[in-house]
Order: sequence, then C-alpha cells, then structure tokens
Amino acid sequence: MYVLFQDMLTQFMFSSIKSMVSTQLALQLARKFEKLGIDGLPVEDVYPSILDRYSEDILTVAGNYEKFKKKPDVARGAPPVAGTLCYLATFLAIAKTLLGRFRLQNYTKLN
Repeated sequence: MYVLFQDMLTQFMFSSIKSMVSTQLALQLARKFEKLGIDGLPVEDVYPSILDRYSEDILTVAGNYEKFKKKPDVARGAPPVAGTLCYLATFLAIAKTLLGRFRLQNYTKLN
C-alpha cells in the first residue's frame, strides 16, 4: 500500500513539474516537494529536467537577441539609439532574471 502511494506521488511530482509553465515555477514546486521530506521521493531526479528547461530558456533568449540585434523593434517615434538602448536593457533584464534563478541556493543540488 505504501509503495503504491509512493509511486503515485512520484508520478504526480514528475508530471506536475513537467507541466509547469516556467522554469521558476518548476523550481519552486521542486523545493516544495523537497520540504515535504518524504523518504524515497526522488526529488533530486527532477533537477536535471529543470536544468534542461533552463538551458532551453537561455537558448531562446539568445536566439531572440541574435534575431533582432541588427534591427530591433523600437517604439514609434523613438530615436534609433534610444530604441536600441531600450531593447538591450530589456534583454539584460531577462538575462539577469534567468541567471538569478540558479544561484548559490541550487548549486549544491545540481552538482
């Protein structure tokens, strides 16, 4: 009975984390499962899939940057230099958000 419950909980954990919309939400959910402290729940097996999703996010941002860096979308009536600076500031904010997710708090879990 306990083994069946543990298997169902493990399947629920993996499916819930896989269905999360963002990497940040998936990471928060993994931390919540970890805080439950249930013996035999393989929470550490979830972190590599979250890291894969995180690398996909970074590649998407890098691809969008490369796509629009020569001719960025600027607001109508904005000078070209101001539009480019606004564009770069937006990408810098996105990159900082992405990089801030896996700082020191997750370094030990991912090694």
